Amino acid sequence: MASLDETEGQAAKKLKLVNDETADVIALKTQYECLLSKKTALQTELQNVYPDRLANTLIREATGREVPDVISSSSQREILVRAVRTAERRKHENILLAYRLAGLSAIVKGTSARLTIETSHDGEYFEPFYVELEFADKIHLGCHTVPYFIPLKSIASSHLNSNMKLFVSTLSRYLNAYVSRRQQAYNVQQQHRDAISGSVDSSFAVDYVHFTLKPVGDLEEPLIVRLLYTDLKAMLPDKVNVKPKDSQSISPTVRKWCRQQKAFFKEHELPEALETLIASAANTK
Repeated sequence: MASLDETEGQAAKKLKLVNDETADVIALKTQYECLLSKKTALQTELQNVYPDRLANTLIREATGREVPDVISSSSQREILVRAVRTAERRKHENILLAYRLAGLSAIVKGTSARLTIETSHDGEYFEPFYVELEFADKIHLGCHTVPYFIPLKSIASSHLNSNMKLFVSTLSRYLNAYVSRRQQAYNVQQQHRDAISGSVDSSFAVDYVHFTLKPVGDLEEPLIVRLLYTDLKAMLPDKVNVKPKDSQSISPTVRKWCRQQKAFFKEHELPEALETLIASAANTK
């Protein structure tokens, strides 16, 4: 009887030990599954990092092998470097492609691209400008048709290899502002030729515009108008000078009126500002 009790006690201890071991196994299994889930989530997150994901794809396409967990040999490092450079080039190509929808386009051939920037003013398209880009270890400027007074090299130095979108948008602002200033000066000459004495003169960059207005309204003297655009990205002048040709004999009323006209040129395009000036020239004595 005592032997039976002892046997039952041993059996109970063994059963408890088995149950404890089973609980430990279940806990370890749960912990393993949790870690495995975290690993899968981290792998998914890493695969979504652009250019790593693309580099993995490129290496797999080039070698037929997966990217090793540890890049140890020089040949493997060289493959990875080439893949990342190719990924960067493809990224730039995709950006250039997207610009086709915004008055910009690019033709990519091998390791070079020809960027076309369209210009417009008042809903009318004007000439395009071209910039060639060379893709190597870095992106380099090639031939271009950008006017000499636009700081293309400075824009490229600041943005070309760090932010392609900002490079293109900044250059586009310069080019479209130049075309806008040029067309404003041309439109003034065409629309107000009877009111202007001589021609509308300007610098090559059209950042300085000068013309003489014939006597209008109650003004007995011709008016000299000078406009200065200190920012080549601007379509409107920031410095304006309007004064009679003989400024020594003008009345205080006319002098005050001339000062008031400056605001029109700073806030409106040139043809509209000049039209407003002509219309307001009555009763200025």
